[in-house]
Amino acid sequence: MGQIAVKKIAFIGGGAMAKAIIKGIIGGGLIAPEMITVGEPTEAHARSLHEAFGVNVTTDNKEAVKDADLVIFAVKPQVAPVALVPELIAAMKKDAWVLSIMGSVTLEQLHAYAPGFPVVRT
Repeated sequence: MGQIAVKKIAFIGGGAMAKAIIKGIIGGGLIAPEMITVGEPTEAHARSLHEAFGVNVTTDNKEAVKDADLVIFAVKPQVAPVALVPELIAAMKKDAWVLSIMGSVTLEQLHAYAPGFPVVRT
């Protein structure tokens, strides 16, 4: 079985769950803050994430995912149809993995959002 070589992580959504995961990743020394990018639509919230954790932030989700090895879908389920659009998926690296922390979104739905990408639901 192969290993996943994660050098860059992108979060789509920067809410409470994303912050908790970012804090754990950085606190555990797994990846340096500059290797994490958060796509967050609210500019003020994006700035606060950068100030709190030192991560890269952008209000453009396509920019967030472009170099990421792992893309974490961290939006509320009701926001998924608006945030996880085909243009976002097209901007992802072809060998990226998707991890979803969205409640009540099934694997079938995740594969519909990100066809052809390996998807993990947690």
